[in-house]
Amino acid sequence: MNHFFRRPEDTVGALLVAAFVVLGSIPLATPAFACSCIAPGNPYEELQRSDLVFVGRVLNIEHIDFGAGGHFRGEIRVRFESIRTFGNGDKSSRVTVRTATSSAACGFRFEREKHYIVYANEYDGVLSTNICTRTARLRDADEDLEAFNAEDLKSHVDDSPRCGGITGAAAIQSALLVVGFALLQRRRREDLYLFACRENDDPSRSWQR
Repeated sequence: MNHFFRRPEDTVGALLVAAFVVLGSIPLATPAFACSCIAPGNPYEELQRSDLVFVGRVLNIEHIDFGAGGHFRGEIRVRFESIRTFGNGDKSSRVTVRTATSSAACGFRFEREKHYIVYANEYDGVLSTNICTRTARLRDADEDLEAFNAEDLKSHVDDSPRCGGITGAAAIQSALLVVGFALLQRRRREDLYLFACRENDDPSRSWQR
């Protein structure tokens, strides 16, 4: 006969472990429509195909969800401090480039105060870029800087080195697993302690002592 009863923390621990298993079996959500494009050419080829290629620092990022008349646009307007321009493009010290908000629409993700090499094309008087170009963080643009004899710009790579990390879902799974097993281990220790106490208090086993 089982002399032990199930305590709330025992149930919670089991539920947390079960939640970890369930979360691990669910694939991460992905966009229904993914960006599809041809891989860009080498730096020289893309310089010829682009209206403007420059290295710049992001000053401001503005989200433009809706345009005139309430039509959805889903764009991001990124304002740069241009440090150096390659080719025959605009030499202005301030440059504004647009990209789509969503990566599913080939939008490029920029961060404030970070340095980038940007390959942009002009459409209806507006410069734009996307993930199908050679636009990249400056720390990832060694090939481009070497091709344009601009390796001195590596001094502007002020970003911390990339390192491995875990996704939000993985962090939740890990936390659930740790807490769940901790509760189950606590339950197991308490059960062993209660069992030992009952064994010592059982009169039928007094002859063994």
